[in-house]
Amino acid sequence: MKKIIVIAASSIVALSAVSASAQQITGGEASITYSAFSDNTDLSATSLDASLEFGISRELGLQLDMGSRSFNTADETAQNYVLHGIYNTSESVSLGVFYGIDRLDGENADIYGLEMGAEMGALDLEAYWARGDLDSDTGDGFGIAGRTKLANGTTLGLRYESVDFGGVLELSNFAVEADYAISDTVSLNASYGTAEWVAGGTTILDEPFFAIGATFTFGAERGTTFGKRSVFSILPGA
Repeated sequence: MKKIIVIAASSIVALSAVSASAQQITGGEASITYSAFSDNTDLSATSLDASLEFGISRELGLQLDMGSRSFNTADETAQNYVLHGIYNTSESVSLGVFYGIDRLDGENADIYGLEMGAEMGALDLEAYWARGDLDSDTGDGFGIAGRTKLANGTTLGLRYESVDFGGVLELSNFAVEADYAISDTVSLNASYGTAEWVAGGTTILDEPFFAIGATFTFGAERGTTFGKRSVFSILPGA
């Protein structure tokens, strides 16, 4: 039932975007990221992501995400597509619903959920709750992130994400993040943290990892409202 409500809400926003004459691209971004486990850099991944945000009115918006992740050791590439419906309750607070698909090796996982973002001066906060369906297994996940702007174009942040498919598959990720803006539209990104992967009650990985990358933003809003929503984003290479 929750899945139907989320999909319906996203569809209403999408249809409104198509029919609204005031529709325009308000922002977007593209990024490339390389990450690996610190103790074994052969376990690495490269990600390419792009997002566009469309304004329907001052209150309503639509965000579309697309991503590709190449897991270098497994020689596999995953795809991710997500649609967000956005409601701006004020200049500093946004609420959203999302629906997406994670695809790997011919298998699809549906993801859907609720999200929110808030700006409080130099501090940006974001949180989400998600549910995913993979074959006959259903999992719940959540994430929370905070970032603060420092001097000279530097941003520091913390992020935690977790998903649990009923004990069949559990993933979690905690990271410290840093961005440095080299121009109004381009920033360099780095993060360091720990990722855990548990399957059937057995810990497969529990190791530190690092990630480096670059992000290009454009549009009046300099990027998009919400971050990535994907099971793969919890793994290094997100």
